[in-house]
Amino acid sequence: MARQNFPDLDFEVVQRGHGGAIWLVAILGGALGVLLGVVIALVVTFLIGMPSAIKLWAVAAGLVVSASVGVFFGVYPARKAAKLDPIVALRFET
Repeated sequence: MARQNFPDLDFEVVQRGHGGAIWLVAILGGALGVLLGVVIALVVTFLIGMPSAIKLWAVAAGLVVSASVGVFFGVYPARKAAKLDPIVALRFET
């Protein structure tokens, strides 16, 4: 059986190449969530007739939490996979 050669990907190379994409997806997801929350708040305000206020700190906190979660769950698996030996990783592939 012939052994295939797989290029080794260093985590830093992956981080430099796709780090911007990770941040972009995290921020866009957070912005979409904030926009959806504002729309829902405005619809509920319109339907029940009570005034509501959207605080800037809540919007900022939502974006920060969203970006942090997105970056963590984007980088952590990539770092863990980059540390694996490719042959061992392929052996347990299902």
